[in-house]
Amino acid sequence: MKMLAVFLVAFVLGMSVDMLITDNSMNVAVSQSAAPDVEVACAKDMGIQQPVAAVKQHSPTHTASKHTDATKPIAFNQLLELAMEYESVADPYSQMIDRLSANPEERIQVLERLKQETDPEKRQKLLSLFYFIDAPEIVDAAVDMTKESDSETRKDGYRLMQSAQLNSPVARGLLLDSLSREENPEALAVAVSSLQPGSTLDHQDKSRVVAELNKLVQHSSPEVRGEALLAMSRWDKSPRVETLVQNALASSEALEINSALTALAENPVRSDKIKSSLFTLATNGSLDYDSRWRAVDALSGFDLSGEDLQKITSIRSTLLPLTE
Repeated sequence: MKMLAVFLVAFVLGMSVDMLITDNSMNVAVSQSAAPDVEVACAKDMGIQQPVAAVKQHSPTHTASKHTDATKPIAFNQLLELAMEYESVADPYSQMIDRLSANPEERIQVLERLKQETDPEKRQKLLSLFYFIDAPEIVDAAVDMTKESDSETRKDGYRLMQSAQLNSPVARGLLLDSLSREENPEALAVAVSSLQPGSTLDHQDKSRVVAELNKLVQHSSPEVRGEALLAMSRWDKSPRVETLVQNALASSEALEINSALTALAENPVRSDKIKSSLFTLATNGSLDYDSRWRAVDALSGFDLSGEDLQKITSIRSTLLPLTE
């Protein structure tokens, strides 16, 4: 009777006996590993449309995704666009710097993007990704950019060398050459600001750097003079910087004044003349508010008498209402 029942079921469902009987046995059960495939096959033969998701779930060739949605890495191009939208402290920006530090091919991709980018803000964001990376590809790109006729492109080339010049004799040499070769004042100021001390190259380059900067503090452009003064305060710790700072504090150019105030924070030059100049700046009503406050703050690095402290208190009481 059981055999007859099986044949009747097979006839009604349009199935062959072989599908239900294996190894000359009436056992219709299948092993656990084969069950999914048989289930799908039987469903198809019986005209049942199994959901696609179910088929994938049972398919033995389907493997789970390597990463879940929460851990899946962001694609390079997507991460680059995100990095362009966030400030330097944001995670996508930091992630992109890490990737560029480790991957030469991705560095080349971003450098190519930099060459093609026309939006000034995006260009500066792309440049900033390389400020703390030292790699041959960056030096090569920077050298090419500083040879362009467009001054804006040359400025970006100098900025690109800011980190590379610390360890690359090629980049350091090119920046040094630019101090006497660059004719555009704005581009020259950028080249000066990009020339930073802090590497093993400093000892062999210092005398030449200081000699060039001594010329540039007399440049016709106040922007160049200001950057040269700042650079001098970093490269030269000798007493002659005091005279340069003193002269800049007495300048009528706000750029030079602010460069001198910054130089005081980077170079321990202190004298009664400089202290007197700072008091003069702090009480100068025609000077901008921020510069006057900076002068007051700079005075905290000097030896102050009781009378000096009273003057500073009076100056602060005059400046505070200006913030309201």
